[in-house]
Amino acid sequence: MQQCEQTMRSRAEVTPDALARLLEAFSAIGVTREQIERRIQRHIESITPAQIVQLRKIYASLRDGMSVIADWFDAAPAEQHAEQVAAAPQLGTAALKSKLRQRKTIDVSASDSGDVHEEASDE
Repeated sequence: MQQCEQTMRSRAEVTPDALARLLEAFSAIGVTREQIERRIQRHIESITPAQIVQLRKIYASLRDGMSVIADWFDAAPAEQHAEQVAAAPQLGTAALKSKLRQRKTIDVSASDSGDVHEEASDE
């Protein structure tokens, strides 16, 4: 098995065309260049033959349905950004509008149940 790995590494092409084909194949199944670069912890242009062999095995596993993208790669940056925005606290006018909407919802639901307490006025 080790001899097989060694042979595959020695024959792995690290040319611009080979990298373009690799990126195109992964792109077709929904994996971005950024995800690949995070996985190999370097720019795609500085990939090693061993990493190409590893990525080919990952691609085969994904293509054959033996694994899913999340098994091998982190979420895409756009997905992460959307999650961060959703989880981030609101600031400024957005926070104020949100609080007013919440208060309005509470007031409406309280009036529907008949539990509305009127405040005393100074008239």
